[in-house]
Amino acid sequence: MLQTLSAELEQRLRAWILSSLESGRNVLSGGYQGTVLFYREGEVRLVVKVPPRSPWQRPLLIQTLRHEYRVYQRLDGLAGVPRCYGLLDGCFLVLEYIDGLSLRDGAIGDRARFFEDFRGLLEELHRRGVAHADLKKKDNILITADNRPYLVDFGVACLRKPGYAPVNHWLFEMAVRFDFNAWIKHKYRRHYEEVTAADRSYLRPTYLERASRLFKQPYRAVRRKIRHRFLR
Repeated sequence: MLQTLSAELEQRLRAWILSSLESGRNVLSGGYQGTVLFYREGEVRLVVKVPPRSPWQRPLLIQTLRHEYRVYQRLDGLAGVPRCYGLLDGCFLVLEYIDGLSLRDGAIGDRARFFEDFRGLLEELHRRGVAHADLKKKDNILITADNRPYLVDFGVACLRKPGYAPVNHWLFEMAVRFDFNAWIKHKYRRHYEEVTAADRSYLRPTYLERASRLFKQPYRAVRRKIRHRFLR
């Protein structure tokens, strides 16, 4: 049973999902990780994440959606995170639709305010024992019309376990560092030399990120040269 959605709407939603998959309509995105559908009925607007039909991929992706559902349960009521209505039939994740543009496509109005709100959102996420871990991807950060950040796609988020769990706690701390390093990256647009003294404490690249940067920087330099050569 989905939270706060009527049984009638739940039944219509179930039929709509099957119809959308058969017809290929109402698709926001799709790929090896499954399909994301957009549902609209009057004032109700929802996003539904559907696992792939492949018998090889489906069991793993259902587990991923169930993990994501647990993440949303821990973040329930937090502004800046879509509301989760539950798992329909144990495999369709039903979420609030956020009307906004991704950081890749949208324009930030007041950058200082936006990134201050973004940092506060991360701090509350981490206080609740959740680290997103995939925020370098601009599509996972939305900008709303009132210049507020929303975070989406918690499929690889890390949940901090209570009690004695040293491996999990170490992984969680790494994921927290990923989140803040991504915040710095987006705030300063990769111009790390411009990071202020106040923000520098949030920049703690992991060994993995340092190694990745060693490969990415030469690649970007070559790409810029090629683009300049053929587009001038």
